[in-house]
Amino acid sequence: MSKLGSNINSGLGVELGSMTTATRNAGVSTATGTVIYNTTTNAIESYGTEGWKTVKTLLDSGISATGGTIAEYVDSGIYYRSHTFVTSGTFAVTQVPDSFGGTVDVLLIGGGGGGGGGQISNEAGGGGGAGGFRTLPAISVTAQNYPIVIGAGGAGGYYPTAIASDGTASSALGYSASGGGGGATYNPEVGRPGGSGGGGQDSTSNPGGTGNSGGYSPSEGNPGGTGNTNSGGGGGGAGTAGTPAGPGTGGTGGDGLTNSYQTGSNQTYAGGGGGGGYPGPGGAGGPGGGGRGAADNGNPSTEATSGMGGTGSGGGGGNAPNGPLVGGGGGPGLCVIRYKIGQNESSGTAKATGGTITFSGGNAIHTFFQSGTFAITDATLTSVKAFVLGGGGGGGNSNGGGGGAGAIQYRTSFPVNPSPGSYPITVGSGGGGSAPFPGPAAVPFAHGANGSSSIFSTITAAGGGGGGANASTGPNNGNPGGSGGGGCDGGTGGTGSGAPGGTNDSAAPTNGWGNDGAGAPGRPDAGGGGGGASANGGAPPGPQIGGAGGNGLSYSISGTSVAYAGGGGGGGRSPTSTTTSSTGGTGGGGIGMRGIDQPVDMHGEAFKGAGGGGGGSWSPATGGGGNGGTGVVIISYPV
Repeated sequence: MSKLGSNINSGLGVELGSMTTATRNAGVSTATGTVIYNTTTNAIESYGTEGWKTVKTLLDSGISATGGTIAEYVDSGIYYRSHTFVTSGTFAVTQVPDSFGGTVDVLLIGGGGGGGGGQISNEAGGGGGAGGFRTLPAISVTAQNYPIVIGAGGAGGYYPTAIASDGTASSALGYSASGGGGGATYNPEVGRPGGSGGGGQDSTSNPGGTGNSGGYSPSEGNPGGTGNTNSGGGGGGAGTAGTPAGPGTGGTGGDGLTNSYQTGSNQTYAGGGGGGGYPGPGGAGGPGGGGRGAADNGNPSTEATSGMGGTGSGGGGGNAPNGPLVGGGGGPGLCVIRYKIGQNESSGTAKATGGTITFSGGNAIHTFFQSGTFAITDATLTSVKAFVLGGGGGGGNSNGGGGGAGAIQYRTSFPVNPSPGSYPITVGSGGGGSAPFPGPAAVPFAHGANGSSSIFSTITAAGGGGGGANASTGPNNGNPGGSGGGGCDGGTGGTGSGAPGGTNDSAAPTNGWGNDGAGAPGRPDAGGGGGGASANGGAPPGPQIGGAGGNGLSYSISGTSVAYAGGGGGGGRSPTSTTTSSTGGTGGGGIGMRGIDQPVDMHGEAFKGAGGGGGGSWSPATGGGGNGGTGVVIISYPV
């Protein structure tokens, strides 16, 4: 290698010789002190006794870190990398260069509060308050592991056995966001405080819970709405307070707030749950994922719904007395951490917008954790891989059947049209688990609710069927769905609308993959497992022991192999710890309860379309079923 000389260019500076790494390494007897500009690494390098060393990198470098779902995007000409946590995990920082000051921006949302339950006679529940919503810019980090805790959504209330639960707090990097307050469930009839407060119930003298329970500035939330005659106020949202109930009509949940940290485009989070109505309609959930309040007509299409997972939204209030009295569960919280990166560090360029965009194996991957729009920006994109998964069904109560998983739809070459190129995405919510049976014989047992469908273009993945409840007539049969819910108390399992025979990473038929829930013939003391994407639910193996949930299927469209759509396990009546809880199917299926306990993981896993576990029972206590898991839509294409 020749010795490099200096070249003074009109007094503007020294021009170094430039070459690639390959050319540099081909040099012979390089002189100590030689300095070059390496065009491969974009760095000034010098040769010494220990070989070539970097003097200065001439490109901006961002933080190096792992954890959560990682996405990259450009916002106002600045390149960002984001880490989205929808479940607890670790943000592991391995390197902090000085290009951008070593800081991150954080969005932190607590779990939403559960919707209040309706009273047996005539009082509907208040909507659940959203979890606390906090934006924390320019937080300094160092090279270490930071635990991330994602707050759980509160359970819906059910008179008279359980008031609605508050959501739990989320935390990251030394900061916290409070859980949302539960909606009012008869006695007390006032909403609970939280990040945003739950709605009140039954009277204008019964206020909603207060917001900003963490005492932060700026405020993390707003109060719930006041109740009114027989109806519940809306839960508070991050943006506005919950709306007061009208006479007989539920109040609307408070609005959420928008933030762009996750994808570079504004998304709305932390809406309040709508209040239940009696005898009129329930209140709508607040924008940002708030659950709908129930109307008192016994129609499953107007039951209370849960807050959307990954938004920290409140659950809708339950109704009274002609339908399921249980309130919707609160949505789990969220943490998004973003930081600037250099343009050279970007993994690729997407050909569309929408969802959380990641890159793996030469592909761009759009993951929709909530409903949105897939919009093509590059006219060369005419075909995609598409994975569409419906929400899981909820488990039944009192040694009830497990919820069925949502159907899986997968296309390996699905045509898309760049003109107009805009496709609405619907992500199905999980069905609510049937509430604990309150005891009076006049109150019927109830199925777990079916999950709702997920939709992309012409592809629809049906939600899973709800599990049956302990009763001598209709409610003991599992509901049909993408995969069917399990039956109990001698009832039959629900039929799966999806086709059997699916294998891992296999393209699905027109109706998707799904299987039947198991019945419980001759078993008045146990429930059958909900169907999964690859197998039927299991029948109760013996007295007082619930059947296992059917297994799901694994797909690698996200860049790694992930199991989805497991069925929920059936509940059992066993009062002793000598028997085991029934297992949920692989792919996030919830565990079935025994009579003596309620496993904390009986809910179907969020964003896996998994069925909730069935509730156990043992006189005089009876248990509710687990909620079904939220669905997901994933779209992938080469870059």
